Amino acid sequence: NDPWIGTGHLNDFCVVTPVFRHGRLIGFFASTSHIVDVGGQGIGFDGRDVFHEGIRIPVLRFLRQGRPDAHVEQILRANVRFPDQLMGELFALVAANAGGCRALLRMCDEFALEDLGPLAAFIFERSAAGMRAAIASLPEGCFDTTMRTDLVGEPIEVTASMVVKDGTISLDLGGELAPHPRGVNVPFCYTEAYAAFGVRCVVGPDIPNNAASLDAVRISAPEGSILNARFPAPVASRHIL
Repeated sequence: NDPWIGTGHLNDFCVVTPVFRHGRLIGFFASTSHIVDVGGQGIGFDGRDVFHEGIRIPVLRFLRQGRPDAHVEQILRANVRFPDQLMGELFALVAANAGGCRALLRMCDEFALEDLGPLAAFIFERSAAGMRAAIASLPEGCFDTTMRTDLVGEPIEVTASMVVKDGTISLDLGGELAPHPRGVNVPFCYTEAYAAFGVRCVVGPDIPNNAASLDAVRISAPEGSILNARFPAPVASRHIL
């Protein structure tokens, strides 16, 4: 649930499960859920750094040979107000991934696939071509806009400059972006995801979201700003901005 490598705040846990076929790794399933309580001050923007906001779990092994790592479970249970609910939600993510793994292996059996390489290459090629065509239908140029938002305390002005050129869309975010003392700062992974989401809702929305289609959308924001927050900035309410 590390905000800088996950979804931008501590309440979102991500569980990743490998898929093996005939003893070979062929892919991963990942699922994410907002966990109601992660310790700390709770959801809101009163924290002054991420340590106030709850427990931060780095990437580690949750299950070993199908069983929970006892030490990880003890640490999680000791740091939240509703330990049974948290563990239940994590196991729900594990179960969701397990269902995906079983379905994928059934598909591989049905179509006699040993791995996903050729299929993935085909999907990526079609997705990239689709995005190129969708962007080619737009007028090239630079397009600018400004938004003033109340945020918390003093309002700030955010600017967006979008360049459409050579089959790509580049979106540069700027403005009055000083980091905020309250928990409304946004790790860049969340800024990038939501800005790219806005573009993809308009440009080629019928094209699958994957590495190839998203590669045509480039997002930037000044490092250390409220939209590219540095650790350990408070980020619990990153969604407000």
